[in-house]
Amino acid sequence: MIKNFIFDIDGTLLDSNDFHAQAWVEAFAAYGKTIPFKRVRPCMGEGADQLLPEFLDKKEVKEIGQDLSKLCGEIFRQKYFPKVRPFLKVRALFKKIRQSGARIALASSADTGEVKKHEKKSHTFKIWWNIPRRQMMPINLNLLRIFFMLS
Repeated sequence: MIKNFIFDIDGTLLDSNDFHAQAWVEAFAAYGKTIPFKRVRPCMGEGADQLLPEFLDKKEVKEIGQDLSKLCGEIFRQKYFPKVRPFLKVRALFKKIRQSGARIALASSADTGEVKKHEKKSHTFKIWWNIPRRQMMPINLNLLRIFFMLS
């Protein structure tokens, strides 16, 4: 029997990939780069360190990459974050896992602040997924922040 499950948050539990992609399109446009949504969308799930070299040369990544990434995050938080919703049946899935006695861990490459915003928004972990939040422990593992939700 499986005793532990790890789920990525963005794009797996939350329907957020299209919003992240659109934020990237708008951030690139602010720097004079016209990158179509259909080219950016398949890159969702990658960090900025992998995404930026797909669309910028090395000099551009060095000169504007960090600022462009920061702008993308701001666009996402201000314009798209309020629209993010969990995928259907996530709550039912989590309930079934918990009933089996297994533990659930949530993982994200997003920074701790963004994950906390997901939590604050509608009490995400309790209302959307019905997980009692007794302990949340961030661990940096190969640049991936894992947030363990122990039930």
